Amino acid sequence: MQPDLRDRIVDFVRERAAQTGLPASWLVAWIGISASKFFDWKRRYGKLNEHNAWIPRDHWLENWECPASVGIGVFLNLS
Repeated sequence: MQPDLRDRIVDFVRERAAQTGLPASWLVAWIGISASKFFDWKRRYGKLNEHNAWIPRDHWLENWECPASVGIGVFLNLS
């Protein structure tokens, strides 16, 4: 989910809960998302989506691995 849309949904639930006095959990259920998903979005409010896995770096490859990885890409027609 795009961070902007996620934050808009969190804002919507907060505003409607304040306006109506209804619990946020009710509004979240009516929207059709799980409470755990909403509270995860609430915790990540204002943050960009981040990759959770290690991102390979150029210096992690040995010198001989660079041409080999390009070669396998050409072999598998990945380029």
